Amino acid sequence: MAYSVVEGIRLAAAQILEMEIEDIQILCIPHLDRDTVDAVLYDPMPGGSGLLEQMVERWSEVLAAAQAILTCVSACQTACLDCMLHFRNAHFHRHLDRQKALAFYAERGALETAQPIPPAQPISQKADAAQPAHPPEFRLRDMLVRAGLGDPEAQKAIPIGQPWGRTLPDFFYPAPDERHEGVCIYLDGLSAHIHGSADSQERDTQIRERLAEMGYEVIAIPKTALDDRDRMAGYFGRIARKLLTKEESDRIKNNPDWFGGVS
Repeated sequence: MAYSVVEGIRLAAAQILEMEIEDIQILCIPHLDRDTVDAVLYDPMPGGSGLLEQMVERWSEVLAAAQAILTCVSACQTACLDCMLHFRNAHFHRHLDRQKALAFYAERGALETAQPIPPAQPISQKADAAQPAHPPEFRLRDMLVRAGLGDPEAQKAIPIGQPWGRTLPDFFYPAPDERHEGVCIYLDGLSAHIHGSADSQERDTQIRERLAEMGYEVIAIPKTALDDRDRMAGYFGRIARKLLTKEESDRIKNNPDWFGGVS
């Protein structure tokens, strides 16, 4: 039953969050002392993709979608291609039972916090500060600091309303004055399997347009630009114009000594 329960949730999350099914994985953990298992949904991406957080924030939608999917338009007895069966879970087809999953949702569909999960990495001296999740993000942060733009905040959660809930720019700088609400920097191209589809690209565009409507400055930097001194000088010049004086912006753009030291 455990696999059926989490598989229904995974199918629903794929629909609600417009993700691929394999973006969230399932792990079943047996117990030696009893005839039960724990079924875990986990994010396989290093540093996390944010999908689990979105599932929690939109749990009522995900649960409703799971119940709708598992109701099954073909009214099968246990599971079929119209509800739960697909290529990725072929090894578990004989264990899937939509009826048991639906009964579980009806009885225990609400989320409950059991215990916090300790961090896998040492906590930064800034205890509440998020860290970059990928090597290219560390490279970008180091360049920003060397350029004199200051240490940006990583993965800042910005509420943007429905239907998105929030967005997590890779880096954020607060506004130095009342010209804008702050600078949101996205490093594009890190998660092509998640953000490469036309639907996901359209969603990203809508989110960034929403940020602009709210008064934020949005800078999107392709990952491929990290190795191009001239392109990075152009992006950094734009960022500096939003945060510093014109003279400082020109210095950063025209004298990109900060680019050195990046392999």
